[in-house]
Amino acid sequence: MPRTTNDIEILLAELDRSHERVEGSEGSFLIRAATGTLAVLTVDDPIVTITVTIGPAPKDAAHQLTVYTRLLQINADDLIYGAYGLEGDQIVLSAGLALENLGKNELSAALADIDMALVQHTPEIASAARD
Repeated sequence: MPRTTNDIEILLAELDRSHERVEGSEGSFLIRAATGTLAVLTVDDPIVTITVTIGPAPKDAAHQLTVYTRLLQINADDLIYGAYGLEGDQIVLSAGLALENLGKNELSAALADIDMALVQHTPEIASAARD
């Protein structure tokens, strides 16, 4: 049976994930990820996305090369559901999941992947961006 926004909200509750609907949006939730960071979970059939803004991308070429190289390495080696990328001038961590048959275990694994990345990678990325 295809999933709906209400189904995703039930899954978040079953996973004991603190969440609240984004006012004025029918399919977006704010959830607390690791370290208390806010993530946005958006249901936009046929996809569910989870996005966390990490911070500004470095402006100078030397820092960009260091940070972007490391982000690509992390994407290849450490992340299963998520990936780092750029959204405008911000570094973001995001994951995309198929809505239609999304189950509790898959949503839990994607959220755990994001949590792990925030704990393990964010300090390194922030440091490399400003050093």
